[in-house]
Amino acid sequence: MASRSKGGINRVIVRSEETCGGRPRIAGTRITVDHLVAYREILLKESMTERLLRAYPHLTEGQIKAAFAYYDKHKEEIDSLVEQARAAADEGEGRA
Repeated sequence: MASRSKGGINRVIVRSEETCGGRPRIAGTRITVDHLVAYREILLKESMTERLLRAYPHLTEGQIKAAFAYYDKHKEEIDSLVEQARAAADEGEGRA
């Protein structure tokens, strides 16, 4: 039988000896707290370029670096485009 931690955000964390060896995990899953903490540490060590390459596997590192170099030279224009895209997204979600 799984036991639930009491109160606050911890109420979704459970432990049971028969699942994941009793390691604290998210209720209804086999995802353990220590797994998420370890994964977060990996992500924090990873560079932004590595994250973008994973998100956009069809791009090369050179293409991503070129995009940021372009941004550095045209910051005002690109920042304006980013803001327009955010505003349009907010409007589409009914937040405007």
